[in-house]
Amino acid sequence: METVIKTKKGIFVKTDKEFGAVVFSPYSGLFFAISKEYVNDALNYCNEKKYNLPNDIIKHLTIGINFEKNFEIKSHWLPEKNAFSYINENVFPNSPIVINWLISNNCCFNCNYCYAGDVIDKPTELADPTKIAQKILDTNPLAVVFSGGEPLREKQKIIDGLNVLGNKVGIMIDTNGYHYDHDLAKLFQKHNAVIRISLDSLHNELNSKIRPLKNNKSNADVLNTIITNITKYRDMKIPVLIHTVVSSVNKNSLYDLYDKLPSLGVNGWRLFSVIKPNDENKQEKFKKLMIFGKAKNIDDAQQEIQKEIKILNNKYISKSNFSLQIVHSSENHKNSVVLVLPSGKFVTESRVKNEKIEISDKSIFDKNKVDLIGHYERYLGQIKL
Repeated sequence: METVIKTKKGIFVKTDKEFGAVVFSPYSGLFFAISKEYVNDALNYCNEKKYNLPNDIIKHLTIGINFEKNFEIKSHWLPEKNAFSYINENVFPNSPIVINWLISNNCCFNCNYCYAGDVIDKPTELADPTKIAQKILDTNPLAVVFSGGEPLREKQKIIDGLNVLGNKVGIMIDTNGYHYDHDLAKLFQKHNAVIRISLDSLHNELNSKIRPLKNNKSNADVLNTIITNITKYRDMKIPVLIHTVVSSVNKNSLYDLYDKLPSLGVNGWRLFSVIKPNDENKQEKFKKLMIFGKAKNIDDAQQEIQKEIKILNNKYISKSNFSLQIVHSSENHKNSVVLVLPSGKFVTESRVKNEKIEISDKSIFDKNKVDLIGHYERYLGQIKL
């Protein structure tokens, strides 16, 4: 696997002789795989040299910067899934596509399903963010997500991290959208960062039921504040993606989100199935989040959620001006994410227990701790081996 290249077009590319290439576009926040026979021409195209590429590859690489709108995004495997027929378990590269850096273990929200609930507000050792950023860079990711907790509460850590990672890898910022810092926004603009905002409903009362503020007195203003901040980012031409976690409470709100999110100018929408949180203190709230409406137990609730997601996925298509991704996530594949804690430790979610387990930054996919194929499918979509 070669080092990540930031091409002249600003698109990040990482190649592998046996696999092909993985690509991150900061103009759309989307990831793509390119089959190996087209890698050289794709690199030439992104570096503004002579190329010979199928039109579908060109169209997908230039989402967000091209003039052709509304074409259907059929796959993130380019030029098509069949072009990757040579893939087997031994061909997947051993370096991560994405590293999620939890730079903060502090948040003003108290989400009922928070995957970082076992980290939030817990005592943690202090670590030098510059050294952590370099350690992350040494694992050769295509992109790094600044996450938490709420990363915008750690302004200096973001600045230090971007000083190391900027222009070397793709940058994404996972935020609750409730916080906004204009100085950081200008820095995000400079480094072509993509903002990913968590939002579970466009009805404030429903969204706050799932994702309440710790200070409940301010819940009435949450949605308006988030929408205002989305507008600020879009006015700066910073791409914004919306992350929605589907539970029993909001599964009937998905169609409303699909219809109205484009009017906010967001670039895309990613849906995740809710996963049982690790934090024992959240178990009862999670149960209430799931056993809602007709659901009699959590298993019934999960089946209904999957049914609703499948209906939506069959009804609506992903488009170049508003991408739609159903993220491959479940209890069986929750260890597909590579996380770095505020302490600098590399971890993933355990497949057998509700806890995070430490992994080696030198061999992330070894010893079956991180699901290698699940990791690739999480960002590129499912592919049959």
